[in-house]
Amino acid sequence: MTGRTKGWAAVAILVAILLGAGAALSRSEPGRIRFLAWRAGSADPNVRRKARLDLLAIGRPAIDPVLVGAFVREVRERSRSGNQLAIVQRDPLDEWGWDDRCIFVEYHDDEVHEISGVMLTPDPVALAFERLAGSRRVVLLERTSCWDVVVSCPLDEGTEDRLFAAFPELKPR
Repeated sequence: MTGRTKGWAAVAILVAILLGAGAALSRSEPGRIRFLAWRAGSADPNVRRKARLDLLAIGRPAIDPVLVGAFVREVRERSRSGNQLAIVQRDPLDEWGWDDRCIFVEYHDDEVHEISGVMLTPDPVALAFERLAGSRRVVLLERTSCWDVVVSCPLDEGTEDRLFAAFPELKPR
C-alpha cells in the first residue's frame, strides 16, 4: 500500500466514524434536543424557526434544559419598543386559552393588575410555546389595539431559576 492510498484509507475511516457517531446522536432524544437547540441559534431565520418548532414539538420535560434558552432567543428576536415582559397568571376560570379572556399581570412592584382582551399572536412558534405553558408564565406583551401575547414560557419549578437569571427585572422583591 502506498502512502497516498494509506492517507485516503485513513480519511475514509475517519469519515465513517464521524457519520456513525452523528447517526447515533441523531437517534437519541438528548442528542436530537442538543442538535435542535444548536440549530435554533443559526444565523438563518428560517433554520432558527424550523429548529424551534421541532424542538418545541418534542415537549416537556425532555426539553426543559434548553427551553428557557429558546425562549430568551425568541424574546430577543421579537422585542420592539413598547413591548413589555411580565409574569402572568391566567384566570382560573379560563379553560379555553387566551382569546378575549382576562389574565392577571404581576409587575415587579408586586402589584397585580387585571388585563382583559388579551390575544395570542397567531404565529406557529408562539403557538408551540403556548402549548407548553401552564397557568403561570412569563410573557412578552405587545400593545396594539389590545394586549397581544407575543410569546410565552411556563414559569414553574423547572424554569423559574433560569428565567429569573435571564430576566432579573422580573424577580419578585
